[in-house]
Amino acid sequence: MQPSQMPRRSLVLLMLTICSCAAMSAGRVAVAIRTRLAVPPGEARAAWLDYVWSRGGGLPLGTLLTDDAQERTLLPLLLRERLVPTTTDVEVPKLAYTVTDAGPVLGVDVVAGSHTGTVSFTPSDEDCTEMLWDVEFDCSDRTPLWEAVTQNSVGEVSANLEAFTAKPEVFSLTARLPSRPGDALDTWLQCLADGDLGVPMPPPIVTAQGDASWQGYERLVLPPGLRERVTCVERGDGPDAAARCEYQVVNPGWLRCYPVHSHLGAVDFAPSADGASTTMSWTVSVRPQRLARPVVRALTNAIVPAFARNLAGRLGDADGAAVKYSWS
Repeated sequence: MQPSQMPRRSLVLLMLTICSCAAMSAGRVAVAIRTRLAVPPGEARAAWLDYVWSRGGGLPLGTLLTDDAQERTLLPLLLRERLVPTTTDVEVPKLAYTVTDAGPVLGVDVVAGSHTGTVSFTPSDEDCTEMLWDVEFDCSDRTPLWEAVTQNSVGEVSANLEAFTAKPEVFSLTARLPSRPGDALDTWLQCLADGDLGVPMPPPIVTAQGDASWQGYERLVLPPGLRERVTCVERGDGPDAAARCEYQVVNPGWLRCYPVHSHLGAVDFAPSADGASTTMSWTVSVRPQRLARPVVRALTNAIVPAFARNLAGRLGDADGAAVKYSWS
């Protein structure tokens, strides 16, 4: 079961509407949502299975999967769903599922065995995909209510999936450091270990030491429980040779105060033409969660430049760092 990363309006809408609506009518619910995804159809299908089917698609619902991942139970609704076979089409992949048990809430009105859900992924321009998500089922009562709930929940998950598959946004920073590249890299890694990033933070907890090069080093920042891992450290021959470090946030999300779907940072240290300094080029590639772009940009704009200036200060010249940054 995976907890929600951010409160969503869908479950609130569902519960409030169920409690406040009187009986309306029997009928058939039919909802179709179209969404453009910025990945090819095969990747879109895989993303749907991973993010939507296995992890709940960003709704405030827990997801229990069977061992073969062919069935799931959504908590606390106790709604059970199963994937069903579909025709194989390489160009237009499809998925289908059905509700095997509507649970105590939806089961009051949803007719057993009537539910069908299909998701098709049609190629679009620029290696993108048009996802069409169709849901149909019969109701013994309150058909308009369940149509509104379905429209809202499927629309919410589709919009979340659009953000999950979006092209990464890239933050780029350059700074001048009064040091040789190898020494600058060593100091950068030491700043990370000390938690001395130029902004007030509690000392981090080291959860993995990594190898002699620092690759595999991991730290935990409490609060908010954010884990950062050094994934790659490259050094040339001698302290004047170019150097590089890569790292990532292992567990991003709203609860960790960094609401992105993915994060990858890379820091390059190159000798300057004058031979007396190093040019640091720092990029952060992220895919913000839906509605989180302003938060992510504000946090990145605050933390990374502060780290760069603090690093320059440790090396001896914070005022001459000439820090510049932008987004693309």
